[in-house]
Amino acid sequence: MLRVLRRVCPLGVFTTLLSCTAPAEDSAGAARPGVAAAPAAIASVAASPPSGEWAINDFGIGRLRAGMSVSEARAILPRFTVPEGAEGSGCSYAATGGLPAGVMVMVNDGRIGRIDVQSGKLATAAGARIGDSEDRIATLYGQRMRVSPHKYTSGHYLTVQPSAARDSAFRTVFETDGKRVLRYRVGVRPPVEYVEGCS
Repeated sequence: MLRVLRRVCPLGVFTTLLSCTAPAEDSAGAARPGVAAAPAAIASVAASPPSGEWAINDFGIGRLRAGMSVSEARAILPRFTVPEGAEGSGCSYAATGGLPAGVMVMVNDGRIGRIDVQSGKLATAAGARIGDSEDRIATLYGQRMRVSPHKYTSGHYLTVQPSAARDSAFRTVFETDGKRVLRYRVGVRPPVEYVEGCS
């Protein structure tokens, strides 16, 4: 019985391995069964910084910057509206037709205070996104990042300041569960540091 297994098992392992490999292409472009194809360069694509009209940056999203007035925001997004009576004072979230899903804009005393991001599809200019580990955020931002305990959970706030002194009012704040990013926001102090939004 043992001799039979010795003969059969290597054959079974070999056929199993063949069935697990994707066909590779020969020099003419035809698939060759049983030869593993080269892996795609997925990591470099995933780490690419965002591009396009609504890329997240150190100051906001696209041309929409924290600190600009409601009227300046409307010049960029005509459907940018705030609740009645909240345009000049107080804190509220604007209706922002035209922005990507998962983005909310806080208006504070008539100006954009911050942009909240709750979509894993949107990355920062450095390549950080929801789902990233705390270690990855630390690697991306280095000495620009400081860690503080979350007010309500066992997670953390990872706060990043831009390099240039003239941009010292801006921050990017990543909220984590202690391991991975759950959400993040970009804006000016103090609104970007409000723990409970407009509450």
